[in-house]
Amino acid sequence: HDFVREDCTRWFPDLKEHIKITLVEAGPALLGGFEKSLSKYVLSDLKKRNVDIRLGAQVTAVEDIDSGNDDDDDGVETA
Repeated sequence: HDFVREDCTRWFPDLKEHIKITLVEAGPALLGGFEKSLSKYVLSDLKKRNVDIRLGAQVTAVEDIDSGNDDDDDGVETA
């Protein structure tokens, strides 16, 4: 996240408004093998950083968002 938001946008400032990070996790929580408190902390921290988190989902398709989809479409289809 820091690499994309800080380093890449320093090199390519015009891209900053177009970058979105989506984390897809098939399980019911992040870091399933760790204590729930750590999972909740990481989830909260990522949300503060504007990371789109989809729990209990699987990626079924990824599309080029410049192909005429709605502006709200992020190009990631989950089930």
